[in-house]
Amino acid sequence: MFRFYWDVFMLVLLLANLIVLPVAISFFNDDLSIHWIVFNCVSDAVFLTDLVINFRTGMYTPAVHRNSTTEPSGDVGILTSKAIASMVQA
Repeated sequence: MFRFYWDVFMLVLLLANLIVLPVAISFFNDDLSIHWIVFNCVSDAVFLTDLVINFRTGMYTPAVHRNSTTEPSGDVGILTSKAIASMVQA
């Protein structure tokens, strides 16, 4: 359940950045108050945290996409960061 709420939170933050940042840059460029700076720093920190959480989260691979002659049958959950990174590189 944590992952669902985290993704919803990230979606809301992304939509807020999508609307707020272009408006702030276009119309309020001279008025950089502490509120804008705090919002930018907090949202950047949350996006960095999301990157770390996504990289540390396991990955589920169904057996349909694998070669059945070289790998055992059944579904596999990949939980190590190195294995996930090697799959992304391929």
